[in-house]
Amino acid sequence: MDNKQFDLYLDESGNFDSDDFSKNRNPSLVGGVLCPTPVMTPSTINRLIDHTIHANKAYDKERFFGIIDSLLNLGGRIVIFENNERVHILDADTTYLNIITEGLTKLLRDLHNEMPQANIRINILIATRQNSAERDKGNLIRIMSDEYLKRIEEKMYVALGRNKIDHVTFEISYDNALKNKRLMFADIICNTWLTRKARVRFTEEDREWILAHFANSIRYEIYEDQDAAYLRRLISENRIGEAIAQLCAHQKMTRALLDVKEIILNRIISEYAKDRELYFSYISLKIGQFNRRRDFDAGIKFAEQYETQILLHLLEQKDTHASTAYWMFDTDFYLLTMYDHLGNADKCTEYADRCNNNISAVNRSWEHIDYYFNFRIRELNRKIGRFEFEDVLKESEPLIDQLQSAKELFAMIDPEAENSAALRSDLLGKVYGVRLEAYINLLYDKPEYYDKALETSDLAIAEFSKLYDIKRQYQYRCLLYVTAEKVEEALEALLQSYDLEYAEGVFNQFIDKVFAVDTKSDAFALFHFTNVMLLMKQKKDSHAEDMMVALMTSRRFSTEAANPIEDDYPWNLILWNLGRYWRFDSNSKKAAEEYISRALSLTVKHTSEKTMYSFAVCIAADSLYWAKKNALSNERIAQKEFDTVYNKFLQMNPPMAMKKRLQVETHGQSNSQRLEHICKSILK
Repeated sequence: MDNKQFDLYLDESGNFDSDDFSKNRNPSLVGGVLCPTPVMTPSTINRLIDHTIHANKAYDKERFFGIIDSLLNLGGRIVIFENNERVHILDADTTYLNIITEGLTKLLRDLHNEMPQANIRINILIATRQNSAERDKGNLIRIMSDEYLKRIEEKMYVALGRNKIDHVTFEISYDNALKNKRLMFADIICNTWLTRKARVRFTEEDREWILAHFANSIRYEIYEDQDAAYLRRLISENRIGEAIAQLCAHQKMTRALLDVKEIILNRIISEYAKDRELYFSYISLKIGQFNRRRDFDAGIKFAEQYETQILLHLLEQKDTHASTAYWMFDTDFYLLTMYDHLGNADKCTEYADRCNNNISAVNRSWEHIDYYFNFRIRELNRKIGRFEFEDVLKESEPLIDQLQSAKELFAMIDPEAENSAALRSDLLGKVYGVRLEAYINLLYDKPEYYDKALETSDLAIAEFSKLYDIKRQYQYRCLLYVTAEKVEEALEALLQSYDLEYAEGVFNQFIDKVFAVDTKSDAFALFHFTNVMLLMKQKKDSHAEDMMVALMTSRRFSTEAANPIEDDYPWNLILWNLGRYWRFDSNSKKAAEEYISRALSLTVKHTSEKTMYSFAVCIAADSLYWAKKNALSNERIAQKEFDTVYNKFLQMNPPMAMKKRLQVETHGQSNSQRLEHICKSILK
């Protein structure tokens, strides 16, 4: 271990006797300067201070500013322990004792955090102080006795042990600030900081100078907020990944949190490469948890704060470690994924561009090849969100060829391996899955794609081995059949997605399985359930009523007041399906209107998410189309509602493919044809 030694000179300023703001505006503080031990030689000290200084009695601005400047140029660091809240404990002497002890403990802890691989020794010189009661009587009795030093040391040793601060030693001594030149440095610093707002003493330019020179000081609010205190404890316990995560959970950076952030950044830069990887990996896992739980809003806030407060600052500080750029790409990739799930086309484009510009940061080793392909697959998903379906079909071809070649390469390397012929690839399955989505979305205009879509579904299912992935692919197959209006096949695929076969009570079993784990991801199973149910109702299949009874008597819908439906996708589409279902029941017109109105109100909230807002266009178009087709009395209201939503959509400047999909130009179609096309254009 390296040996690091420092000298610390401390004095006091302010009022330690009163916590009454109305009587006293000055906080109590202890301050001074921390220097590497060899710096403050007798010749240097005599050069800077050639005669006695008492800043409170005679403030020589030009000279004192020059001394502060020299101290910083010599490698000194300003130290301030503040009691801005004027917390007053028992008496002035006890308040002082607590401030200096808390401040010294925090300083030693942070020096240890900054240099965890070093043995640190700090020589502390403290200015003596007067007993306040005796001073009021006119007596100048000093109370800084050996016994008083012992009290400080005892409190510090207890605090250091509690905070698990090792490899740190200290020695405390005291002297008279009116005689010891080292303590005169502390006197200048304390008085300058305490009186920085005094208009009689300083101009605005002076205050700017002070703030600039004290900007990088070591400052502690002694009775600091608990968040900053907790972060410092995490750092002292070497739980850096957790400290980063806790910091990024705060959207508002207080002064205390910014101070801790600087410690974290310095700690990351000084660490070994493997330790850095552990910290960054921990944060990546945290962001991944947000993504898997579909808690996208919270995940985006956390990830963007992580980039802003940590990664960007590391890059700005010319951090030369390649891992920083790599983890920036990793975080951008997560943000692209979460914004894609939310349907925010603009943000998807922004982060896709950032990923493409920085993809060279990804290690191109064989071990990272799946990362590269996952990003390319996410780009295809992004194009799905922009309605660029033909592009997806075109661009997925080379990815399929590359992944097929990789499988064949494995078989060539070890042709005798038992599993080489049956090797599966989740990556290849994902590409087929995205390709299937494109086919489904194009099926309304190009029904000839049905056979290719069915073949692609088979290929996707064959590549996956995890039950979750297989279930999802059967849900996509169910959607394919619904789009092609194949009732029996859609029902079979729906039940296969939960390993069920048709029998009496099967719909109740399906609902029970969906609600067995109350997560947002299982809402998609329910969405496909309502798709099949609506198709059956339209085709006058008797199973539709059985499906609706099972759904309405489930714990989710029968106790909706206690357990409401989420205000999120795909619940808005589930509500839309329920409303359209009830249209076919002459006694449920009101229920139909309520469900559809609720679906639209949930969807139009997504004014920054073009893909999601496109569903609002479809819901409003559907309501208008139904009103026109059935000559309903609410046609004028539906027309006004559609115009409002559609005009808002156009103002969002959607991508060209999205405009074409939603019939911005009618191409000679009648209004009814145009509305029908819009209604059926978004199926996923």
